[in-house]
Amino acid sequence: MNKLMRPNYDRSANVNPMQDKNTSKLVEVCQGCRKPIRDKYLLNTLGRSWHEDCLKCTCCEARLGEVGASLYTRANLILCKRDYLRLFGNTGHCSACQKVIPAFEMVMRAKGNVYHLECFACQFCGYRFCVGDRFYLSDNKVLCEADYNEKIAYENGPINCYENSMMVSGRAKEEGKYSGGRGCDFETRDLSGV
Repeated sequence: MNKLMRPNYDRSANVNPMQDKNTSKLVEVCQGCRKPIRDKYLLNTLGRSWHEDCLKCTCCEARLGEVGASLYTRANLILCKRDYLRLFGNTGHCSACQKVIPAFEMVMRAKGNVYHLECFACQFCGYRFCVGDRFYLSDNKVLCEADYNEKIAYENGPINCYENSMMVSGRAKEEGKYSGGRGCDFETRDLSGV
């Protein structure tokens, strides 16, 4: 959390004061613009001083200097909440490979399962599904129609079939048209009640 405070010239603190040429007083140097801070108040974040207008998100340059604004740091980046979650948050674990799926990555969903795009494939033959392809879900395993018909139909009994229309970056909650950008439009269906 950033704090609005009066300048502190404690030399033991991790600040970078400089001497003002006009008044011979010590003045803090802003870490954003590298200019002296002559304002009545300054922001102190991560042990460094900032002008109110200079403390910005590294990614989107949203101002973080307002009193009460939240900021997040990681890997020497100062980030707003949205960009922090986009870069370092996650969607959960892939149902196929069990690895974490970053929040910014496109995913495939089938019932309660989430998959990396490259992991959304038949677990027997490796066929990667496209929008509109028919797939089968059995014991949380995704199967193509051919493998279901040849290998699984007689072993496990009947299972549910779904149309693959859930290629979304978030959760599709309603039936209807979804625009995936770049000219890709496709149908979405809520499979949670199926």
